[in-house]
Amino acid sequence: MKTPRQTLLLAFNSPQAMQHFSAAEWSQLIAYARVLGVLARLGVHSQNTGVWAQLPERVQQHMQGERQFADYWQRLAFWEVMKLRRVLGAEQRTFTLLKGMAYHALKLPNSPGRFLADVDIMVPKAELDEVETQLLNNGWQRPELNAYDDQYYRRWMHEVPPLRHEMRQIDLDLHHNIIPPVSRYHIAADSLFDNAQTTDYSWVKTLSNTHLTLHCCAHLFVDSDLKYRFRDILDIHQLITHFSTEDATFWQQLLTDSEHLGLHRPLFYCLHFSRKFLGTKIPSTCYDPLKAQVPKLHLMIMNWCVGAIILPTSNTQPMPYRHILAQWLLYLRSHWLKMPPGMLAKHLITKAWINVKNGFQKN
Repeated sequence: MKTPRQTLLLAFNSPQAMQHFSAAEWSQLIAYARVLGVLARLGVHSQNTGVWAQLPERVQQHMQGERQFADYWQRLAFWEVMKLRRVLGAEQRTFTLLKGMAYHALKLPNSPGRFLADVDIMVPKAELDEVETQLLNNGWQRPELNAYDDQYYRRWMHEVPPLRHEMRQIDLDLHHNIIPPVSRYHIAADSLFDNAQTTDYSWVKTLSNTHLTLHCCAHLFVDSDLKYRFRDILDIHQLITHFSTEDATFWQQLLTDSEHLGLHRPLFYCLHFSRKFLGTKIPSTCYDPLKAQVPKLHLMIMNWCVGAIILPTSNTQPMPYRHILAQWLLYLRSHWLKMPPGMLAKHLITKAWINVKNGFQKN
């Protein structure tokens, strides 16, 4: 029998094959896709490719239930945006939606069935304090953080500590950039705001199509440890497939913007693994120049590590030792990219000391 990983990739790449899955394969696949957060999206995919009616009824029920849950969280997120309109719109202030809510506002094909754990918005850094104060004065609350963690966000990160309204269940992430300004990929946020596009809602914008794509790449390969993040690869696949179909200049603009923002390496990794897992069609005029900038040893190591962590062989079997090593290496890589070595060492020592001190206080 195929592994859950093989079954999932077969379902996305050859949806007609789902008609022939055994009960045991479906049982494994449903549990695996749910852990990865893509079960609802697999249901959407089966509907879009015309195989939904051939799926077993129990499988449809699982997918429908997951889709309803995803839709519920999307409604919560949109309600949060509507509430933001009342607070920030009263000052004639527009804001830029990021990630999941941006996909929702633009009605992009990766939005249906996609879970939204929070709402991400971005405002210019010069307006950050004023916007945060407005939100705090209108029912949003800060989490309980120690002084160090609060300053960690404000001095080194691309966002303030997450906010949550006292009457609602969803977090609000208030950004001034898309990745930490102290990371190895320093991005001038002015370009993001200057090229932001309008939506059907006059009071919100989103990043441009190429910047949306690059943000997804940066979020995955700069700002995360990649564990179980196949859903982000699926985002990339659906975004670039859609945008390149709609706009003949998309690939050249994507390449140009990646160089301008300094995100050509994260872009390459996303394109590489999207093509590897999902067969994404990428023109050689875009792929080859990006690949030429990546040392062969780096790519070999990433191939060895990423596949095992972003899409593990199974969600029920113990992780092999080589996968544990790969996970540890990617975890170190994520921290290495976020901060310069000296700042990272200071941060880790400070966090360790705070944890030790808190442990003594509890005892």
